[in-house]
Amino acid sequence: MTDICMDVGFSSLGTFSRVFRDIVGEPPSAYRRRGPLPPVPSCFAMAWLRPSSFGEAPGE
Repeated sequence: MTDICMDVGFSSLGTFSRVFRDIVGEPPSAYRRRGPLPPVPSCFAMAWLRPSSFGEAPGE
């Protein structure tokens, strides 16, 4: 848990847990107890990794 906390930019495990709970709706410990989630379909993964033009000026 601490590794994940630090990897995503938090320096406090308590703050990470609170923000996680606020966003996901349950604490990290409850989320982990549910077990692994099903894999993401490859079409969603590919769309997520596709470069985005959002935020670029027209013509760039």
